[in-house]
Amino acid sequence: MLKNYLKIALRNISRNKLYSFINIVGLAVGVACFILIMLWVQDELNYERYNENADRICRVIWDMDGTQIFATPGPFANWLKESVPGIQEVTRVNHDGKKLQYKRERLDANVHYIEPRFFDIFPPQFIKGDPKTALTDVGSIIITESAAQKLFGGEDAMGKTITQANDPRPLIVTGVVKDIPRLTHEYLRKTDCFLSLELLRTSRNPDSWYEQNADYKTYALLNKGVSYSAVSERMNAEFKIFLDKYNPALSSSH
Repeated sequence: MLKNYLKIALRNISRNKLYSFINIVGLAVGVACFILIMLWVQDELNYERYNENADRICRVIWDMDGTQIFATPGPFANWLKESVPGIQEVTRVNHDGKKLQYKRERLDANVHYIEPRFFDIFPPQFIKGDPKTALTDVGSIIITESAAQKLFGGEDAMGKTITQANDPRPLIVTGVVKDIPRLTHEYLRKTDCFLSLELLRTSRNPDSWYEQNADYKTYALLNKGVSYSAVSERMNAEFKIFLDKYNPALSSSH
């Protein structure tokens, strides 16, 4: 029976070649589009799902007269945790580019300056080292698995000394983490290594509200059951009060 159906189908296709071609191509295109859409949806739904706290993490964005600014002053993270209820933890992140070297191997690295509490919000997968102590010393560095392979090859990276171009301070490897997953926010995904935020104090003050060109990214981990909208409304109200008191000029434009 199936063989007869197949013969009839092939006979109809041969008799109506143009019509059959259009239908077959249309079906193929439709199926391909469906598959691509499903793959895209799956990719979006899995965004940052490796982090069990993904549903409770948010990044602070300033809205200045309709312009969205992704940077915040250095002290904003601490102010947020102290002034707005419903927040379990906050952290601030800065970034830079550095030329790192070990013996003859060199790496143009994307560096993120972080605090220990960063790992309470974005728990990395440590291959070696302890997230609680890895950045206790300002001369420590945590590198990704790929960066370790580029710099050290088959050598054990732990305890090795890395030098920096145009910076006399050596860095000691105190941790190696797996590469940041692809389905991570772009700002954090492009990371080769982590340094202590305390290193910035030699040239700037992360705790100053008036620091020029402050470009810290602030992330918050909300308490379970707390909504983004509730925290956002409270944050806006509290920060408006803060600005009215300490910086009326900025408050008027916020």
